[in-house]
Amino acid sequence: MQLTIYQLDAFTNKLFQGNPAAIIPLEKWLDTDLMQKIAMENNLSETAFFVPSTEEGIDFELRWFTPGIEINLCGHATLGSAWIIFNKMDFKKDTIHFNCKSGKLSVEKRGDVLHMDFPLWKPERFSDYPDELMDILKVDEIVGVYKNRDLLVELLNEEAVKKLGWQNPQQAIGKKFQWVQPNVVLKSGKIICNMRGNYTQSLPRNILTVATPRMR
Repeated sequence: MQLTIYQLDAFTNKLFQGNPAAIIPLEKWLDTDLMQKIAMENNLSETAFFVPSTEEGIDFELRWFTPGIEINLCGHATLGSAWIIFNKMDFKKDTIHFNCKSGKLSVEKRGDVLHMDFPLWKPERFSDYPDELMDILKVDEIVGVYKNRDLLVELLNEEAVKKLGWQNPQQAIGKKFQWVQPNVVLKSGKIICNMRGNYTQSLPRNILTVATPRMR
């Protein structure tokens, strides 16, 4: 078996900058375990695989794998896949319609610029979060927890976040959760989107973003 593998840097026009991803066009799906092993071997944040779709109104089926798991949405690897389709394949239309685990995504080519249309996942408050969360975060009180793909943890105020004492915007916290991103540590004081790009609104400075290692 021979596969063509592209490595692209998204969100940049300079070599060795931006957000790298591996892109692998396929004629038909490989075994999921094999795609996971290829992603592990690539050792990039995401490896994207896509196949032509037989569904009406859909051009390609798209999947993304980290070195450890399959995920259900990835912005920069989608952008990279679209660039390959527009520039390396005989694709004549100005808009690519993908189908993926998060539903339908589209990427439109406007001159030299690619525009992506992605879903907005509105966080919903829930109470069935792991008992260990407070111990892992080392806090005495959690005001609320909100869930979509990741968790948003609301603390009492900004000072409660500052008391955590983290100097790095990302804090690895073991197997239960992958990392925590306290917004207050970022230079802007708030974020427009989290590490996985699934929010379009700004987040208050007393909110933590917590990613879980399961498929999201």
